[in-house]
Amino acid sequence: MYSYDFSAICETGQTLYYNITDATNHYVELTCPGGAIYNGWSGYSQPTGNIIIPESVQHDDVAYSVTTIGSFAFSRCGGLSSLTLPNTVTSIGSNAFCFCSGLTDSLIIPNSVISIGESAFIYCLGFTNLTLGNSVTEIGYRAFSYCTGLDQIMVDSNNTTYDSRENCNAIIKTSTNELIVGCKNTVILNSVTSIGKGAFMGCSTLTGNLVIPNSVTTIGDYSFDGCSGLTGDLTIPNSVTTLGKFAFANCSGFMGGLTIGNSVTSISRNAFWGCSGLTGNLVIPNTVITIDTSAFNGCTGFTGDLIIPNSVTTIGEFAFNNCTGFNGGLTIGNSVTTIGNGVFWGCSGLTGNIVIPNSVTTIGDFAFDNCTGFTGSLTIGNSVTYLSGFEGCTGLTGNLTIPNTVTYIGMYAFSGCSGLKGSLTIPNSVTSIGHFAFSACSGFTGNLTIGNSVSTIGNSAFQNCSGFTEYLTIGKAVTEIGSDAFYGCFGLSEMIMLGTTPPSLGNYYVFSNTNGCPIYVPYESLYDYNSATKWSSYSNRIYPMAYTTISGYGEDTGNWRFIAFPLAETTTPISVDNMITESNYDLYRFDQSEDAEWRNYKANNFDLENGQGYLYANSEDVNIIFKGTFNEDNTKTVDLVYDANAFFAGWNLVGNPFPINAYTNKSYYTMNEDGTAIEPVAVSMGTAIPVCTGVMVKAENTGESVTFSKTALEGQLANQGVLQIAVAQNTTRGNSVQDKSIVSFNKGDELSKFVFNKDNAILYIPKGCEHYAIACAEKQGEMPLNLVVKENGSYTISVNPKDVEVKYLHLIDNLKGADVDLLDTPNYSFEAKTSDYASRFRLVFSASGNTDDENEEPFAFINNGNIIVTGDYANATLQIVDLTGHVVVSTEVANNTSINGIASGVYVLRLINGENVRTQKIVVH
Repeated sequence: MYSYDFSAICETGQTLYYNITDATNHYVELTCPGGAIYNGWSGYSQPTGNIIIPESVQHDDVAYSVTTIGSFAFSRCGGLSSLTLPNTVTSIGSNAFCFCSGLTDSLIIPNSVISIGESAFIYCLGFTNLTLGNSVTEIGYRAFSYCTGLDQIMVDSNNTTYDSRENCNAIIKTSTNELIVGCKNTVILNSVTSIGKGAFMGCSTLTGNLVIPNSVTTIGDYSFDGCSGLTGDLTIPNSVTTLGKFAFANCSGFMGGLTIGNSVTSISRNAFWGCSGLTGNLVIPNTVITIDTSAFNGCTGFTGDLIIPNSVTTIGEFAFNNCTGFNGGLTIGNSVTTIGNGVFWGCSGLTGNIVIPNSVTTIGDFAFDNCTGFTGSLTIGNSVTYLSGFEGCTGLTGNLTIPNTVTYIGMYAFSGCSGLKGSLTIPNSVTSIGHFAFSACSGFTGNLTIGNSVSTIGNSAFQNCSGFTEYLTIGKAVTEIGSDAFYGCFGLSEMIMLGTTPPSLGNYYVFSNTNGCPIYVPYESLYDYNSATKWSSYSNRIYPMAYTTISGYGEDTGNWRFIAFPLAETTTPISVDNMITESNYDLYRFDQSEDAEWRNYKANNFDLENGQGYLYANSEDVNIIFKGTFNEDNTKTVDLVYDANAFFAGWNLVGNPFPINAYTNKSYYTMNEDGTAIEPVAVSMGTAIPVCTGVMVKAENTGESVTFSKTALEGQLANQGVLQIAVAQNTTRGNSVQDKSIVSFNKGDELSKFVFNKDNAILYIPKGCEHYAIACAEKQGEMPLNLVVKENGSYTISVNPKDVEVKYLHLIDNLKGADVDLLDTPNYSFEAKTSDYASRFRLVFSASGNTDDENEEPFAFINNGNIIVTGDYANATLQIVDLTGHVVVSTEVANNTSINGIASGVYVLRLINGENVRTQKIVVH
């Protein structure tokens, strides 16, 4: 199929192609044979030489008037030398004669033409004269752009839309005084108020100085783009309020200064891109609010200082990219909020310090890359959240302080900044460190600390940071460390991993060439690190530690913490990593005496002892790390002091003596969450004291002690009214302590002892320092005991309802169908497998003993989000109804049916079996 209806030979011997546009009135459009595209004449004989387009053409004995020159009709017909348009043509389509570079002499648009499409005559280099007829009312964008030969433009005096007043050699829109087409001899008159979009685009023959009169208020997009012949100074008068994108792009011929009028509020995208000849100081008026993308990209001739005034709020991407001529300081105004990607990339001549004001929130990628001239320090304001863009700034010196507002450090952020020195701390606010962020920053010395909120460390993030000579501390939230992240950090003396779960490693070389320094990991995670993929290659360097995280109090009060000492040997605080810091810290031990209950370490030097507790605070966030020989005993008894004459008689500050969680046989008191006051905590056997944590206990008489244990101590309840449920294995494996878990519901919770939200953990079985099996309950009259075992074997569930007013307490074994009255038989033994339902057990309870009033016997339970209907049924129907009364599912049930895919929520189940209807409320999590 052809892209034209017919062809015919015109009077100059050319074969032209036509489409019928109106069969009734017999109108045709002149088109190109290959369709409306740039290369539409490919494979066809292009018209050459002189061409006279006919007024009409015969086809099937019908005369058709030629009314339209279609889009791309003569595109790239470079062999045409002259053009005659008939008086029948009313429309010239877009790109109709684009790239007809051979057309010469005069171009006459006849009076019949109403519209000229976009780019209609673009790159018609040979025309010297343009005459516009009296009927043209529409001229498309770039219609005569890059017509470099044009030196005379005339508009018919009878045209009411456009004019060429005072022989200005331009086309001006009469109603708006907008100059829309200019040429090399155009004079911009005082009556012109705006220079239109692309008016002089590609007019490289426009030479000499450019004079823009004070009447002009708007310079449109691409107005002078590519006018490379303009020379001298460029002055944007004070009348101009709008400066369009690409307005002076590629005007490389300017050899003088640039003056931007004081009414301009925005320097648009690429406005002066490639104006490499502009020289002298660049003065940005304080009316400018926005400097957009690539506004001055490649303006290599500017010299002196670069001052961004306080009025500017945004500097777009690559705004000053490769402005190599600046040879002074950089001042960034205090209203700038965003420094975009690559803004100052390659501005190698800028010198002195870099100061990022507090107003800036984002520093984009490559923003200051290869700004090698800066020889001072870098100050980053305390509002920056995204930090990047200093790659290759080798001249920057001094310490680098990253404010705690930063959440992300981008790729190559400081790569190659070899002049930065001192310790480096990545604050807790940062969540991610990009690839190569600090690679080859060899000048850093001292410690490298990565905060507790960082989750990912990118590939080669700190590769070849050979200057670090002390600790590397990696925060507890890190889950992924990229390939070669610390390769070549051969100066490090120790590495400290705070996370209990080994992060994934990108390759086997993450910690290679680090001089074999030891890697310390949390005590309870030693096996996990030694056996984890890729970590096992460092097993000969991995050692255990214990630590506690102290949040800094900053300028406020509070954040006191009770800490404890888990090492077997007594030691001085100064030998504990991060405890005695250069920042403000406080360390006290407790004394019952009246004159001074707290003894300050600074004034009363003392050593740290296992089993004792201490009061500590620090103005900054620190991780206090204990390394050495840990207390490996299973229990430790600490003698308590009781002095009847003391002001705080009987009170003792003791602490967890082990490198894992511990339990006590006494009630204890802890510091509140804000670290401002001591608050009592009623303790049962299942309440653990975290690692490195101190507690307050009270002796009532002399000779008392407190016992710490690695497992909960039986028979030592601290309060009354406790429903205690224990799950234990029935056999002891060798000399190990058997796994047991105990959950207590304390008096004071009313009968809502069983009322908990769905996220509240109630029951778990610990094994190998891990927690398994969660039970939770809502106010339903029953509570699931979600049990997961880590090995097949015999287990016993027991109950001790001490001082609890409950008259009905039954354990339901959903797997075996057993219903055990725990008030009558407080122990239930069973065999369990790792493949059992987690929701195998549930408790049914009642304060009154009347379960019929409170909850009908359940016939379904939840397992892994699925509803399991127990029992055998014939021809029974289950309806699942949401809280709006809508039946979500209606299905036949048989033997132990499972219903999957039910969304989280509260539902009513209706089990319909003939005339028998049972209901049950159920919660799907």
